[in-house]
Amino acid sequence: GGVASYTRQLVGGLARYAQEHDLGLFDLERESRRSGVFERVLGPLPRQVSCAAPRREKLEKLDLFHAPVFSLPPRCAPSHVFTLHDLTVVSHPACHTLDNRVRTLVSTAEALVRSSTVIAVSRATRAEAVRLLSLPEESVEILPPILDPRFTPSGSDEEDGTALKRLGVDSRFCLAVASLEPRKNLDRLLDAWDVLPDRLRRQHPLVVVASAGWLYGSLRRRLRRLQREGTVHLLAHVSG
Repeated sequence: GGVASYTRQLVGGLARYAQEHDLGLFDLERESRRSGVFERVLGPLPRQVSCAAPRREKLEKLDLFHAPVFSLPPRCAPSHVFTLHDLTVVSHPACHTLDNRVRTLVSTAEALVRSSTVIAVSRATRAEAVRLLSLPEESVEILPPILDPRFTPSGSDEEDGTALKRLGVDSRFCLAVASLEPRKNLDRLLDAWDVLPDRLRRQHPLVVVASAGWLYGSLRRRLRRLQREGTVHLLAHVSG
């Protein structure tokens, strides 16, 4: 998902441009220290990145802990940077599960109590933090995500054609990339898709690249129906 991509580019950028610092990854949920656990989500890790379980003795030695997701370590950790991707748990609570709302709100409140440095990924997210959390605008830094170098306008028509054929797409298409969950508003996209002329939909099919999120049952059934009709291609994962 988007947070995994953000974290992958963050780790890679720090490894390239902050080589004088030691970098460590901590799995706060499963407390694993195996690199394979991280690589399944983040891909191959730079050599100078180590993986560790969040034990007190490890956390106390850190100079800084950056939380790129809504999860913070025990209080024995040092100063914190907290990335705020969005606040839809507050602005659109119906788009989240109860567990997700509680976890996100508790982590955000904990970050504020600890006086963490708050990074917003966009001006819109900072505006949400000011409006919904009553934070002073100057206390929220804006730092957009790093663009993966793979996303460039150059490419090979032959390689592109081979990739499309492998995915079952053989014409110009519309692309939507998102996880299957209510806050991505894919239902509204499909509403618009339904009113297009059938000829246009078949000439330019909709390709949805989406991992499973939450509360997606009815949306997945709708996508599979359109997939059977031949106007929508649903891809769970596309490798780099």
